[in-house]
Amino acid sequence: MSLSPYRGRSALARTAEVSYYVDYAWHGKGIGSALMQSAISECPRLGKKVMLAILLETNIPSIKLLEKFGFERWGFLPEVAKISGRLCGHLSYGRKI
Repeated sequence: MSLSPYRGRSALARTAEVSYYVDYAWHGKGIGSALMQSAISECPRLGKKVMLAILLETNIPSIKLLEKFGFERWGFLPEVAKISGRLCGHLSYGRKI
């Protein structure tokens, strides 16, 4: 789990990009939820008012996790990535704290 500055610009200092990875062997065990709850809880202490997640549209487990924690789809870039020979889009999910 990581909360990173979004684009490194002072105008965006109140926004954090959230990134996470849970090994497939550990999916469905509540680890992603625990990590996300921790990250959300840390945002006020860090002065973050907005969280953004950027992911591929094929990443259904992450979409479900984000939506579980109140993130909404804020953007979509179609066919910007190629995975295993297949074009897919890039999603932006956001949540205000």
